Amino acid sequence: MNRDKICNIIKFFTFRNDMMLNYSAPIGEVARSAVGELSFCHPEFILGSKNRFFASTQNDVLRKSCPLSRPSGTLFRRARVAFTLAEVLIILGIIGVVAAITIPSLANNIRAHQFRQKLKKTISTLSNAARMSEAQYGFDFAGINAKCGTDGGSEKPESVQTICSLLNGTLTGATYYDKASDIQMNKRGEVYTYTVSTEFTAHVTSMENLNDVKVYLLQDGTIIALSRSIGISNCSLTPGEILADPGSPVILNGCIGFIDVNGVNLPNKEVSCSTGENSLKKNTCIVKNDTEHMTDIYPIRFHDGVVEPATAAARYVLKTAK
Repeated sequence: MNRDKICNIIKFFTFRNDMMLNYSAPIGEVARSAVGELSFCHPEFILGSKNRFFASTQNDVLRKSCPLSRPSGTLFRRARVAFTLAEVLIILGIIGVVAAITIPSLANNIRAHQFRQKLKKTISTLSNAARMSEAQYGFDFAGINAKCGTDGGSEKPESVQTICSLLNGTLTGATYYDKASDIQMNKRGEVYTYTVSTEFTAHVTSMENLNDVKVYLLQDGTIIALSRSIGISNCSLTPGEILADPGSPVILNGCIGFIDVNGVNLPNKEVSCSTGENSLKKNTCIVKNDTEHMTDIYPIRFHDGVVEPATAAARYVLKTAK
């Protein structure tokens, strides 16, 4: 192999390195082969010789044999590539905009999912409590014939048929409060009285003073509020009868309460319709997952062996729970 051929080989791999930006070990095998060919054809090129024109290293042989070869310790060299400061700032800006758009929506969806699951679970718990009471003590919500007393937390279903005795005999680990105002909220080291904001009670005389309703605090932090008038009227529906809107002159206005799925934590506000009317009859209410409408208080009504949402907004949230 002549010198021109060796130079061509080295030029080829040098060009290939520039195009592909790759790595290679010092003096690739091909270059070594080329040096071997050169040594065979030209003994004066033998490595380690004392020839005054050539050094005793492969790099020197290549450099003397082909002036175009690189004098560095490697045949191939990595090209240095990096982003400019402007490019980095642009990328960070794009990431920030995307995060600002998606993170609030994601947080709302997660919170709405948690509220839906809590509502579904609590309504199921109350309905199961009524069925259990019917099986063990012979009465459910329809069999309640008296109001809770001043110490409703100590009432027993064997001796009195109130909603307090029903829940006392069937709920495990629940804490009774005679007044909602007895529940204390701790915020940043300061103690506040539990309060709520709801339009539901504006139509229901028995719950006008929400801080005067009886409350059960469940183990998971959910609050169940009960009207003090439960037990005055019969909490039963005839087959085929449909719940009316709050404030109507008939149907279970005395058998009401609400569920606060977020417990003492804010916002303590009644769920509302994003679009449509909050009417059980019209059935047009839709609740979106935003913080303004998907809130934590859900009005309910007790009857027979079940608990049902008392407003269209609460019913929509329950129906869309998976």
